[in-house]
Amino acid sequence: MSVSKLAVLATTLLLTWLAPTPSVLAQACEPTCREGYACVAGACISPCNPACAAGEYCRADGQCLPMSSPEQATPSRARVPPARVQRNGRRRGITTTLGAAMYLGLVGAAARAEARDTHAELECENDRLTGFPIYDCTSAVERDLYLPELPLLGAATLVLTSFWVPSLRAGTFANRAGYPGGRALRIVGLVGYLLTTVANATLGTALFLEPEERFPPYLYHLSAGLGAITLVAAAADAFLGARQARFEAEDVWTVQLSPLRDGAALALRGRFR
Repeated sequence: MSVSKLAVLATTLLLTWLAPTPSVLAQACEPTCREGYACVAGACISPCNPACAAGEYCRADGQCLPMSSPEQATPSRARVPPARVQRNGRRRGITTTLGAAMYLGLVGAAARAEARDTHAELECENDRLTGFPIYDCTSAVERDLYLPELPLLGAATLVLTSFWVPSLRAGTFANRAGYPGGRALRIVGLVGYLLTTVANATLGTALFLEPEERFPPYLYHLSAGLGAITLVAAAADAFLGARQARFEAEDVWTVQLSPLRDGAALALRGRFR
């Protein structure tokens, strides 16, 4: 064997011995490489050369794309159709307005009953002083006492809760769907609801514990005003959310492409949501 062949054989054996083993090439990367990077010999290498600029990401084929590119898979939440928000807001606004009228009617009836009982007590006192009885004032138990004021006040509080809570849920639904409505109106409604329920509970407890006592009608008027503000604010919030959804549902975009061939033009008109 010649010296040249021996030299070639020795060189081949040396290179084979110095070459990295497959286990080194397949060494894993810790931590794992992010999307768009490949793990080579324990290092994360980007297929994009030169590296992508700030605000871009490297695709597997070596192309740099902006982070907001639609080709990048990003999780998205399905948007609620504007028509559904519009219908829900209108329906809730109308029913809440009717609820406000019912609440005012019930509290107003309780105030009139309280005023009537107060007037009867004054007349009884005058009858005792003058000696000419007009009212049956022989026993306070025989009169209505806290009836019907207490049941009317309880029914009004139930109406307030029954209409305000669903209206608040409708406003929250529209807000999550992208139609903020009136956040200030929701805050006013929440404060008014808390004040009204506390006032009604306090007055109702006083009526129950002190049935022979008469309370000034302005307490009922205060309750009526707070409840009306609460429900009107809720109705306005619902109508405002429906109005915002209506404006988006009526947005119309026109796309026109021209010319195409032989002077022809293509126009696309439609409603995009």
